[in-house]
Amino acid sequence: MHHFRKRVEPKLLTTLTAELMADADRFTRSPLIAPRLAPVMARQPVLADPFAWEVAEQEEQLSLLWSAVYAARAELLAVERLISLRAERVDVSRAAVTAAWRWAGARAEAISYTTAFAQDLAVDELVALAGWTPALTPAQASRLTEAAAGGASREEFVAHLHGEPGREIYRKHRERLGRHLLREDRREYSLEVLEAFVAEYTAHVHGIRFYNRGIPDGYGWEGFFGLKPTPELEDATNRYRDDAIFVLDPLDTFEDPDDIM
Repeated sequence: MHHFRKRVEPKLLTTLTAELMADADRFTRSPLIAPRLAPVMARQPVLADPFAWEVAEQEEQLSLLWSAVYAARAELLAVERLISLRAERVDVSRAAVTAAWRWAGARAEAISYTTAFAQDLAVDELVALAGWTPALTPAQASRLTEAAAGGASREEFVAHLHGEPGREIYRKHRERLGRHLLREDRREYSLEVLEAFVAEYTAHVHGIRFYNRGIPDGYGWEGFFGLKPTPELEDATNRYRDDAIFVLDPLDTFEDPDDIM
């Protein structure tokens, strides 16, 4: 007991104090604090005055921003909860797509708000208030934001992402997709798709996201397709291996609009 009070207890108190101070610091240093709401018992009309109109418009935009941020936070928490519960992959995938949609919507609202009323605030810092997300390049973040801009629905968001050039390549050949193709047909299909993929990858700055998740672990390109990938393809695969949104599967049937992970 004496050892605990002399050695352990001070360390526990120091650690706890540091954590509490860090949490308070994160809160006080937040780029924007959510407005506190109070019950309203009567209508509060906006005065017919330019200044009053501007104030009301700013509060309107601020409310839209926080609505989007909290909506994104709710979906990000839902993803983490499902992962913790070891839920089915399809459920996690659907929740991840919804979270991406909400996150992109929050980013679009943050851009609108900062452009009009708070140009000194950083968009990414505002969106980070929703919670942790995988690291995205500026190009990936812009692409998601573009897909969710204008109040796009979840279906419109997914449709926009499905309309990417890389997915059109696979749609063009989807009648030949499947795990039970003959090896010869599979090799011919693979060559065709890989050539198209490399062409797209070398032609566009951002490339086409590709990952061979349809191939069993340990089987690899050479064993599955009878092919050896080109250096360009290997570079593209490694570069986008951890991209959780723009991932293409050579065995994707595109029957499930949520299955884009």
